[in-house]
Amino acid sequence: MCVAVGKQYELDILEVEWNTTTPDLIDASLKPVQPSRGVYGVSGFIEFKEDIDMDNTLAQVKVYYSSTGMNYQLSPFRVPEQTFATGMNTPYKQYLMDGLAECCENAPFADTFVSPLTKRVMTCENCLFPSENFPPTLRLGYYRLTILLYNDLDFILSILLKLDLA
Repeated sequence: MCVAVGKQYELDILEVEWNTTTPDLIDASLKPVQPSRGVYGVSGFIEFKEDIDMDNTLAQVKVYYSSTGMNYQLSPFRVPEQTFATGMNTPYKQYLMDGLAECCENAPFADTFVSPLTKRVMTCENCLFPSENFPPTLRLGYYRLTILLYNDLDFILSILLKLDLA
């Protein structure tokens, strides 16, 4: 189950999980999919049910690594706690925005993100994660990315990936 997603790496999306304690503000349904033989992606939706104050909502990404798929350790690759607006203007734009433009309806796109993130349903089909901007020093193996949004909003998205050479 591997996807060639750039010149450096093949990325296998093994699992997608999410949770929220604020279902009145955000809902989601995301799952790994296989759009064609040997190609794996993610499909589903994320619904922001109200406008989100991106200056008061905090975000961070924790990246865990395992060479075997067991006993994950926190890796040095991470996005430290910052406002959701800063997260949208930096790592989101660097790693996700262009890829989501190819596979998602109503995903947020802007030269500069300012609060609020408006109410929307973001519907995605067969999204692949491009690896062109990944650090070249990533070790091959398994990664669990945990994306946390909290304060006004409480949402956790966890994605389990396997990284191999392309």
